[in-house]
Order: sequence, then structure tokens, then C-alpha cells
Amino acid sequence: MAKSGLIKARLLAKADQQVPQWFPKGRLAGREWVVGNLDGDPGESLKINLDTGVWADFATGEKGACLISLHAAQQRISYREAAQALHNDADLTELRPQRPKASWPAPNNAPPIPF
Repeated sequence: MAKSGLIKARLLAKADQQVPQWFPKGRLAGREWVVGNLDGDPGESLKINLDTGVWADFATGEKGACLISLHAAQQRISYREAAQALHNDADLTELRPQRPKASWPAPNNAPPIPF
């Protein structure tokens, strides 16, 4: 999915808020969110790096390289489905880049366009 890079960046920008929402029974240990497992049970097996998005459940061997894959594993859906769901997530929309608005006609002080 071409948009996954943008989604990854948006998630990482909000990782400090987003990951605790997904796993409220976890705790912060340095720059990692630590929780028991993908079901969100208390414990210390699942570690999620809040700076890189890399995660691993050391009890099961499940791991991933980004928060999209973490969401997919937690929800037991495909990576593509997770990326689409996160793309549509209202909590992440404010991080979508805004396109610059065109100014027409050009302001009087605008430099000439070279041809």
C-alpha cells in the first residue's frame, strides 16, 4: 500500500498516545511500552519501541517492524486491512499533510515565472 509510509509516520508521531490506547494495561519503561501480550494483558512479554515502532512478544516470538503490523497482529487482521483502518482513523487525521492552497490571481508582488 503506497500510503503505508505516511501512516507509519503519523503513528510514530503519536506513538506516546496511540500505543497506550491500544494497550492500556501496559507501562512505560524508558522509551518502550511494556505489556503482557497482544491481547493487552498485564505483564512484560510484549515490548513496543515508541521511537521506531519495532515490537516483539518475547513469549510467542511474534514481532514486527512498525505500528501498523502491531495493530494488525493485535486485531488479527492483515497488514493491508490494518493500514486502511488506521488511514481512516479520526485520531490520526490531524496529522495528514495539508496541500497548499493556490492563490489566484497571483499577488501584485509575485516574481515573474521564468520560461
